[in-house]
Amino acid sequence: MSGRAEGTSMTDGGSSIPEVQALLRVLASGRTAAEAGTAFGKGAQAIAGTASSLVTVELDAERAAIARTALVDHANVEVIVGDWREELSPRGPFAQVPLLSLVAVRFSRENE
Repeated sequence: MSGRAEGTSMTDGGSSIPEVQALLRVLASGRTAAEAGTAFGKGAQAIAGTASSLVTVELDAERAAIARTALVDHANVEVIVGDWREELSPRGPFAQVPLLSLVAVRFSRENE
C-alpha cells in the first residue's frame, strides 16, 4: 500500500516529491543556484524559497511558461527556455546545480 489515493501520481502532477523538495531547500540555502530541467517549477519553488538567486533552464517552452506562472512570487528566479548546457555556463558560477531531474529522465529512458 503506497498511502496515495487511488488514481493519483506520486508527485500529484508536480515534478518532484516532497522529500526531494526538502533536500533542494537545504542544499540551496543562501546560495546562488542553478537548475537544469525546470519542468513545471516545483523543484524551482523549493530552491527559490531558500536560495539567494536561482537560474532555471527548461527546454520545453510550454513547461517553462507554466513554471514562470508558478514562480511569479519569487523575484530571485530567472526562468530560461533553452538547453542548460548552453544557457547556464555564461550565467555562472553557481554554488549548486541540482541534476536530479536529468538523472531521473536518463534512468527512465534507459529502462523503457
